[in-house]
Amino acid sequence: MSYFHNKRIWVTGASSGIGRSVAIKLSKLGAEVILTARNRDKLEEVKKECGNAKAHIFDHDLSNLESIDDLVNRVTREVALIMQVYPHILQQMKQILMCIHKL
Repeated sequence: MSYFHNKRIWVTGASSGIGRSVAIKLSKLGAEVILTARNRDKLEEVKKECGNAKAHIFDHDLSNLESIDDLVNRVTREVALIMQVYPHILQQMKQILMCIHKL
């Protein structure tokens, strides 16, 4: 049994590139993956490749900082109480995105 078996992992940028590869690999290792990216159609393809009923899709543009709270609330309602366990993650995500926008 893998370390990732039954772990819940949120993967951003999951529709392509490294995010896609990480999501598929984690799913194959038994993780429940939360897939986030802008393109829902591509996320649907990734979910199929995961071959795992424990893959959840949330299409969202993370460059829209004002809407991140709404995204977290959606994921919390539909998947789990992620942010109640790790409330600092939301704040860190916002800080990282704000730094990227300044570049």
